[in-house]
Amino acid sequence: MRNIPAGTPRPAETEGRPRRRRVAADADKPATSPRATLWTPAELSAALREVSEKTLANWRSSGYGPPYVKVGTAVLYRQSSVERWLEQNEKLSGEAA
Repeated sequence: MRNIPAGTPRPAETEGRPRRRRVAADADKPATSPRATLWTPAELSAALREVSEKTLANWRSSGYGPPYVKVGTAVLYRQSSVERWLEQNEKLSGEAA
């Protein structure tokens, strides 16, 4: 146990004072990590269902498909970029593919 110096107010003696709370500077912002918005090819393949990881690799090498980021040797897709790419490639019924 630590020694408390004489004259230090005890909790009962501080009762009229408002308690100070330590709050992180960004406590009002949602806790999102950059990783939460990045998908691996396996995760994107699972999300798109009909597109295999091999197809994603072929698209990357041919310059087609959603934009991606390389971090070292890892290939990652930003969720927002994938959603934007899907919207840009959306086809209406009866429209030529």
